Formats: sequence, C-alpha cells, structure tokens
Amino acid sequence: MIFDKLYGRQRDIMQLIYNVSTEEAIININKYMDNNNLKDRDLGSDLDGLKEMGYLEFSWGMRYSLFNFQVTPKGRSYFEMEKDFEKLQNNRVSNQYNVGTINATGSNVTFGDVISSTQSIDNSVQSIEKRIDEMGAEDKEALKELLEEAKEIAENIKETKSIHTNNGFIKRLGKHFEKHNWFYSSILELFGNTVIGTLQNK
Repeated sequence: MIFDKLYGRQRDIMQLIYNVSTEEAIININKYMDNNNLKDRDLGSDLDGLKEMGYLEFSWGMRYSLFNFQVTPKGRSYFEMEKDFEKLQNNRVSNQYNVGTINATGSNVTFGDVISSTQSIDNSVQSIEKRIDEMGAEDKEALKELLEEAKEIAENIKETKSIHTNNGFIKRLGKHFEKHNWFYSSILELFGNTVIGTLQNK
C-alpha cells in the first residue's frame, strides 16, 4: 500500500473525517468550509485529490453534492501510517550516521544497517507475533496465518527487489482492520521497513 503524505487543507479534512460516521464527516466538512470561507470548487479539488490517493470514495452530484461518500480503510489508517512514515524517515536519517557500526539485537549481532537485513524481518515478525498472543483473542490463528503470509511477501520483496500485486492478501488483511487496527498498522510498518531497506541497497 502506497503512503501519500497529506499537507494543508487535505490533512485538516482527513483529521475531521477519518474516525467518524459518514453523516458526521459531511457535517464536519460543511463546518470546515464555513469556518474557512471556502467555495465549493476549492473543497472539491481537495476531495478529488483525497479520492485519487485512495483515502476517500464518493461520487459528485449536482452543485457539488456528495453521493456514496465513505472513508476507505487506507483513509481510516492514515494517521497511524503517518506516524510509521515519520518513524521510518527518522530511522533513515539516523542510519546515515550509523553505517559500519555494530548493532546488537538479543543474541544476534550485525554490522551496518539492520533495517535491510533478513534478521530485521524476523525480529519484526516475532514482535508482531507476541502482540497477537497478547491481543489477538479469538482471532489469533487467523492473524498468525496472515503474519506468516506477510513475512513471505516481505522476504520476496527483499530478494526480488520488486513488489507484486496481491489483492487477496490485502482483502484478508482489511477484514481485520476495524477490530485489530494495531495489526494492520504493524504489517504496514513491516512492509515499509522492507521497502526502505531494499531502496537503500539497490
């Protein structure tokens, strides 16, 4: 899943609508327009941009009326993804000063940037698995199966340096978003770390 960072009005709008009902979201949008003296076409441009990035789904009616408006799973997880993105950016800056140093994790020792190693994937998976045991409740087995599949995808990305479409996995992952959004976010972070590591080592 590609992360598109939001700025200005688009981020303001997302903050008002990402975790409320459709009715509340539209009310909040209208209030935002009034408070900021925005015209329909101004807001329309922002909403079209959010739709294009996959954060919203809707259709336009007459006079900028909205139909079938909804925030997508990607939109609802935006602020968690933003935190993960900023964390990754900070790690990249930090890693520029740590190349060639020794990193110890448990009983393992590696040289250089641990973000790009297979060990990093294993450590992330172990951490997520521990959280599943603590928080997965009756969904533990299903989450562990998804985690194993996510590990295979991450390892494949690292080995082939390419990302292949897997709509089935995305759909299965999305089913657990509402109940276990921490798991959704953790899988995104796993993939994000893998992709960043792959880019750094191309």
